[in-house]
Amino acid sequence: MPDFIFEPTESLHQSRGSFPSPVQDREAFVQESNPQIAALLSNAELLFKSEEKDLGFALLAKALSLNSHHHLSLKKMGAFHFRNRKWNDAIRVFEQLLHVENNFENLCLLGEAYAQAGRDLDAQQTFEAALLVATSDHQMLFDVHKNLGNIYCRQGDFHEAEEQYFKAFTLNPNSDVLQINLGTLEIQKDDFESAQQKFRHALELNPENDRAWVGLALVHDKKGDFHLAFANIENAVDLAPGNRTATHILANWCVRDHRIDRGIEALQNYLATVDVDHEMSLVLIHFFCQLQQWEMAHLEIERVLLWDPANEQILQVLEQMPKVMK
Repeated sequence: MPDFIFEPTESLHQSRGSFPSPVQDREAFVQESNPQIAALLSNAELLFKSEEKDLGFALLAKALSLNSHHHLSLKKMGAFHFRNRKWNDAIRVFEQLLHVENNFENLCLLGEAYAQAGRDLDAQQTFEAALLVATSDHQMLFDVHKNLGNIYCRQGDFHEAEEQYFKAFTLNPNSDVLQINLGTLEIQKDDFESAQQKFRHALELNPENDRAWVGLALVHDKKGDFHLAFANIENAVDLAPGNRTATHILANWCVRDHRIDRGIEALQNYLATVDVDHEMSLVLIHFFCQLQQWEMAHLEIERVLLWDPANEQILQVLEQMPKVMK
């Protein structure tokens, strides 16, 4: 089952208050009073807003070179890696951040990075440690219970997953993301009617939630309503061309339904949102070959080889191309 249940929390994009000790408060004040670091962080944010992420990263790195224990610099650097899906780099930075300032919010950040990297046991232990120091009204508490529910769901412990989701529900009953998680849980339990209700509820709360459309598509596909399932998955990729799960499902169904042109369109739109995705590029190349669009296939091969000149799968396809074209 595709994993489409994780949503980054707001804490990865902005700094929020926590509850350090008085000593940490004094240290934080000293750190933030450094005008050079403050200027670097401010300018980095401006560059990120202007989509100049490489220059913004360079300023964050400069700030950390001046003070490798500066908690706000670490938090922003970790968030940068997280946004760019560099999970191991995010983990490394958030682990350092936790050494500098061990509190609930930083435990949450590290737990989310572990979860995204597929290190569910580390994530579970980190989130459980966060619950030990959490206050009942902290706005990230919802995400902790939701993420623990996701982990238990992946582990097949549906009872514990449901309990964690219920705790999250009591904190935010109007979360469309949580409804998607609950729908995913019902699919795991083979209760497709209940899953459909959850996904529809998510869409009532947020009609533009692409992940809810993916869930609904999977339910209709399981029920054998392939036409409606295809329409649902098209809604998902139209709303979010960068949704890899939705694009991958659509591509598979395009093969089944002999709609290769539609699959090419979706794959091209997806690949325009990422630097490189070898697996998805390979699918696109095969689609071009099926339609005998050799020139387009060669262009995509060349694009991938610019990033990864030694990619064996792509090189094998390239070797076969002259034979196919004769």
